Amino acid sequence: MASEQPKLPGLQSPLEDGEPVFILRGRDSLAPGMVALWAALAAGDTASALTIFADLNGDAAYKYRHEPREADKINGASEKAVEMMNWRENNNLEHYGIYTVRR
Repeated sequence: MASEQPKLPGLQSPLEDGEPVFILRGRDSLAPGMVALWAALAAGDTASALTIFADLNGDAAYKYRHEPREADKINGASEKAVEMMNWRENNNLEHYGIYTVRR
């Protein structure tokens, strides 16, 4: 029997057993842009994705660099990306764009 998965607001479908999750909070200044980037990429809108990425890499990234950050949180996000990639591979699912993240 699969363990009960947490209830997350806005979740469109139930989590698979052991499926990793990463949450972006509204208070994070990069969160809106990251969600917009995901949406543009998922829609196949490369032009918008490039514009959003340029914005994130410009002003927003500059501002974010000057907000208090925690190295453990940043490292944890990188580890979560690898965990997600490994989970997808273990479940025979394709993944895109993070081959250089693997450690």
